[in-house]
Amino acid sequence: MLNNRTLRLEDVKLLFNDAISRVTADTWSKCILHVKKEEQRMWDLDTRSEALIEPVIINLRDNSSSDSEFN
Repeated sequence: MLNNRTLRLEDVKLLFNDAISRVTADTWSKCILHVKKEEQRMWDLDTRSEALIEPVIINLRDNSSSDSEFN
């Protein structure tokens, strides 16, 4: 789709409006369904990655007895 040959903003606006006018309810419905599937896939990946990665715990309390371990 190389319709934008002039790179002028007015031409881009015309092309954009033309493209938007061609979107049907069916096309939009399919786009929404696709996004929902991708969102679910990302949630599933996130859940799996959290199960594989051990949490990092940083203790910020001042505990001078543990300092001796590093001397």
